Amino acid sequence: MHMNWLLLLVSIVLISGEAAAADVLRKEEQSKLLHANTVVKTTRVLTSDEEARDINTGFSTDDKEKTNVKGLSKLADLDKATWKLRKMDMKLSNKVWIRGGKDPDDMLKYFRLGLAGAKIDENKKVIQWFRFVKDYRNAKGQHWFPDYTIYEVLATKTRASESKLAELFAALTHIPDVKNLAGIM
Repeated sequence: MHMNWLLLLVSIVLISGEAAAADVLRKEEQSKLLHANTVVKTTRVLTSDEEARDINTGFSTDDKEKTNVKGLSKLADLDKATWKLRKMDMKLSNKVWIRGGKDPDDMLKYFRLGLAGAKIDENKKVIQWFRFVKDYRNAKGQHWFPDYTIYEVLATKTRASESKLAELFAALTHIPDVKNLAGIM
Protein backbone atom coordinates (compact mmCIF):
# COMPACT_ATOMS: atom_id res chain seq x y z
CA MET A 1 0.00 0.00 0.00
CA HIS A 2 2.81 2.40 0.88
CA MET A 3 4.50 1.62 -2.43
CA ASN A 4 1.42 2.77 -4.36
CA TRP A 5 1.40 6.11 -2.53
CA LEU A 6 5.11 6.53 -3.12
CA LEU A 7 4.68 5.79 -6.83
CA LEU A 8 1.81 8.28 -7.04
CA LEU A 9 3.88 10.95 -5.28
CA VAL A 10 6.86 10.42 -7.60
CA SER A 11 4.59 10.59 -10.66
CA ILE A 12 3.04 13.86 -9.50
CA VAL A 13 6.46 15.39 -8.84
CA LEU A 14 7.75 14.36 -12.28
CA ILE A 15 4.68 15.65 -14.09
CA SER A 16 4.68 18.97 -12.24
CA GLY A 17 8.41 19.41 -12.92
CA GLU A 18 7.88 18.78 -16.63
CA ALA A 19 4.96 21.24 -16.69
CA ALA A 20 7.07 23.92 -15.01
CA ALA A 21 9.88 23.39 -17.51
CA ALA A 22 7.39 23.63 -20.37
CA ASP A 23 6.08 26.95 -19.00
CA VAL A 24 9.60 28.38 -18.87
CA LEU A 25 10.29 27.29 -22.45
CA ARG A 26 6.96 28.68 -23.63
CA LYS A 27 7.74 32.08 -22.06
CA GLU A 28 11.18 32.12 -23.69
CA GLU A 29 9.69 31.31 -27.09
CA GLN A 30 7.01 33.99 -26.73
CA SER A 31 9.66 36.59 -25.99
CA LYS A 32 11.37 35.68 -29.27
CA LEU A 33 8.19 36.15 -31.34
CA LEU A 34 7.71 39.20 -33.50
CA HIS A 35 5.54 42.00 -32.17
CA ALA A 36 2.24 42.88 -33.88
CA ASN A 37 3.59 46.11 -35.39
CA THR A 38 6.56 44.40 -37.07
CA VAL A 39 6.34 44.01 -40.85
CA VAL A 40 7.84 40.89 -42.34
CA LYS A 41 8.10 40.29 -46.07
CA THR A 42 7.96 36.69 -47.21
CA THR A 43 8.14 34.97 -50.55
CA ARG A 44 6.94 31.57 -49.36
CA VAL A 45 3.43 30.33 -50.03
CA LEU A 46 1.52 27.84 -47.89
CA THR A 47 -0.13 25.27 -50.14
CA SER A 48 -1.86 21.93 -49.96
CA ASP A 49 -3.57 19.54 -52.32
CA GLU A 50 -6.91 20.46 -50.82
CA GLU A 51 -8.78 23.52 -51.98
CA ALA A 52 -8.98 26.41 -49.51
CA ARG A 53 -12.40 27.69 -48.51
CA ASP A 54 -13.47 31.07 -47.22
CA ILE A 55 -14.33 30.80 -43.53
CA ASN A 56 -17.40 33.04 -43.80
CA THR A 57 -18.95 31.84 -47.05
CA GLY A 58 -17.64 28.29 -47.37
CA PHE A 59 -16.88 28.89 -51.05
CA SER A 60 -13.55 28.33 -52.72
CA THR A 61 -10.97 31.11 -52.60
CA ASP A 62 -8.56 31.98 -55.35
CA ASP A 63 -5.76 32.84 -52.93
CA LYS A 64 -2.45 31.07 -53.04
CA GLU A 65 -2.68 30.41 -49.32
CA LYS A 66 -4.43 27.15 -48.54
CA THR A 67 -5.14 25.24 -45.37
CA ASN A 68 -5.28 21.65 -44.11
CA VAL A 69 -1.59 20.87 -44.51
CA LYS A 70 -1.05 17.33 -43.32
CA GLY A 71 2.04 15.96 -41.54
CA LEU A 72 4.95 14.56 -43.46
CA SER A 73 4.01 10.99 -42.61
CA LYS A 74 1.62 9.13 -40.38
CA LEU A 75 4.51 7.48 -38.52
CA ALA A 76 6.17 10.83 -37.83
CA ASP A 77 2.88 12.17 -36.49
CA LEU A 78 2.47 9.08 -34.28
CA ASP A 79 6.01 9.48 -32.99
CA LYS A 80 5.47 13.14 -32.16
CA ALA A 81 2.31 12.21 -30.25
CA THR A 82 4.26 9.75 -28.09
CA TRP A 83 5.21 11.17 -24.70
CA LYS A 84 8.88 11.65 -23.87
CA LEU A 85 8.45 9.55 -20.73
CA ARG A 86 7.11 6.69 -22.86
CA LYS A 87 10.08 7.02 -25.25
CA MET A 88 12.45 6.81 -22.29
CA ASP A 89 10.62 3.68 -21.12
CA MET A 90 11.01 2.17 -24.60
CA LYS A 91 14.74 2.90 -24.59
CA LEU A 92 15.18 1.23 -21.19
CA SER A 93 13.09 -1.73 -22.36
CA ASN A 94 15.34 -2.08 -25.41
CA LYS A 95 18.42 -2.24 -23.19
CA VAL A 96 16.81 -4.87 -20.94
CA TRP A 97 15.79 -6.96 -23.95
CA ILE A 98 19.28 -6.78 -25.45
CA ARG A 99 20.86 -7.84 -22.15
CA GLY A 100 18.28 -10.62 -21.94
CA GLY A 101 19.51 -12.03 -25.24
CA LYS A 102 16.63 -10.95 -27.48
CA ASP A 103 17.35 -10.28 -31.13
CA PRO A 104 15.38 -8.33 -33.78
CA ASP A 105 13.62 -11.51 -34.98
CA ASP A 106 12.33 -12.16 -31.46
CA MET A 107 11.17 -8.59 -31.11
CA LEU A 108 9.40 -8.67 -34.48
CA LYS A 109 7.31 -11.53 -33.10
CA TYR A 110 6.87 -9.79 -29.73
CA PHE A 111 5.54 -6.62 -31.40
CA ARG A 112 3.34 -8.80 -33.67
CA LEU A 113 4.54 -7.02 -36.77
CA GLY A 114 4.04 -10.18 -38.79
CA LEU A 115 0.35 -9.31 -38.77
CA ALA A 116 0.90 -5.72 -39.95
CA GLY A 117 1.04 -6.48 -43.70
CA ALA A 118 -0.32 -3.59 -45.76
CA LYS A 119 -0.65 -1.31 -42.72
CA ILE A 120 2.99 -1.61 -41.68
CA ASP A 121 3.59 2.08 -42.36
CA GLU A 122 0.82 3.04 -39.91
CA ASN A 123 1.96 0.96 -36.91
CA LYS A 124 3.70 2.68 -33.99
CA LYS A 125 5.41 -0.58 -33.01
CA VAL A 126 7.48 -0.41 -36.23
CA ILE A 127 9.23 2.68 -34.86
CA GLN A 128 10.04 0.87 -31.63
CA TRP A 129 11.32 -2.14 -33.59
CA PHE A 130 13.65 0.09 -35.63
CA ARG A 131 14.86 1.73 -32.42
CA PHE A 132 15.51 -1.74 -31.01
CA VAL A 133 17.45 -2.72 -34.16
CA LYS A 134 19.52 0.46 -33.88
CA ASP A 135 20.29 -0.20 -30.20
CA TYR A 136 20.98 -3.88 -30.93
CA ARG A 137 23.47 -2.99 -33.66
CA ASN A 138 25.14 -0.42 -31.42
CA ALA A 139 25.52 -2.99 -28.64
CA LYS A 140 26.49 -6.06 -30.68
CA GLY A 141 27.94 -4.55 -33.84
CA GLN A 142 26.45 -4.08 -37.30
CA HIS A 143 27.64 -7.46 -38.49
CA TRP A 144 25.12 -9.18 -36.17
CA PHE A 145 22.13 -7.72 -38.04
CA PRO A 146 23.25 -6.11 -41.33
CA ASP A 147 21.16 -3.82 -43.54
CA TYR A 148 20.14 -6.50 -46.03
CA THR A 149 18.87 -8.67 -43.16
CA ILE A 150 16.60 -5.87 -41.95
CA TYR A 151 15.01 -5.63 -45.38
CA GLU A 152 14.83 -9.41 -45.77
CA VAL A 153 13.15 -9.88 -42.37
CA LEU A 154 10.60 -7.14 -43.02
CA ALA A 155 9.83 -8.41 -46.52
CA THR A 156 9.37 -12.06 -45.54
CA LYS A 157 7.89 -11.93 -42.05
CA THR A 158 5.53 -8.96 -42.37
CA ARG A 159 4.35 -9.91 -45.86
CA ALA A 160 4.38 -6.24 -46.81
CA SER A 161 4.77 -5.38 -50.47
CA GLU A 162 7.92 -3.76 -51.80
CA SER A 163 6.08 -0.48 -52.34
CA LYS A 164 4.80 -0.51 -48.74
CA LEU A 165 8.33 -1.11 -47.46
CA ALA A 166 9.56 1.79 -49.59
CA GLU A 167 6.83 4.00 -48.09
CA LEU A 168 7.82 2.78 -44.62
CA PHE A 169 11.49 3.66 -45.10
CA ALA A 170 10.55 7.06 -46.53
CA ALA A 171 8.28 7.73 -43.53
CA LEU A 172 10.97 6.67 -41.07
CA THR A 173 13.39 9.24 -42.50
CA HIS A 174 11.21 11.90 -40.84
CA ILE A 175 11.91 10.46 -37.36
CA PRO A 176 15.25 11.84 -36.11
CA ASP A 177 16.65 8.90 -34.13
CA VAL A 178 16.06 6.27 -36.84
CA LYS A 179 16.62 8.61 -39.79
CA ASN A 180 20.09 7.27 -40.64
CA LEU A 181 19.05 3.62 -40.47
CA ALA A 182 15.95 4.24 -42.60
CA GLY A 183 17.98 6.31 -45.07
CA ILE A 184 20.36 3.39 -45.62
CA MET A 185 17.47 1.09 -46.39
